[in-house]
Amino acid sequence: MSSIRENADYESNRFEEANQNTKEVYDNLHEIAEKYSAPYFTKIKELNNIVANVSTMTLEEMCDFLGKMTVELNHLREVATNVTLKEQCADILQKSMYADVAINSEGPQQQKANYALLESQPEKLVSLLYKNVSKKFDIQITNGELSYKTVNSAMIVKNSVEKRTTVESMKYLSDERVGE
Repeated sequence: MSSIRENADYESNRFEEANQNTKEVYDNLHEIAEKYSAPYFTKIKELNNIVANVSTMTLEEMCDFLGKMTVELNHLREVATNVTLKEQCADILQKSMYADVAINSEGPQQQKANYALLESQPEKLVSLLYKNVSKKFDIQITNGELSYKTVNSAMIVKNSVEKRTTVESMKYLSDERVGE
């Protein structure tokens, strides 16, 4: 009975150790991803915050917003393309390292594979890092596109209301003149 308990304690300790190691790796990669991506997101976050005031924006402010958002989205898409390229390069380098180590290692096939897997982990982490950064860009671009669509829709409605009000005012003035 004590060996079962010892085994359970061992497994629990291994789990806690693995969980702590995962947390440390995550924290490090998350910090790097944030440092890399955050400077690119300042402008789009500012623009996205403006959308909260869409109901009080003038048509001119809406047009200005749409122009700025278009420029910012294009910039982010360009950077995101470069990040995707880095992600793909890191993935290729990881696979290349794995293959190189597996081919040049001594021993049985499974031992070679295990050693190659172990040796290619840094490249795998870099690939994961860029995959995470790429997803951060995708999220910001999607949020920016939603903000763009929101302001564009509000602008169409506001423009329609203003035109209708202008037409009604002109009709009213025309009716007034006819009645004179």
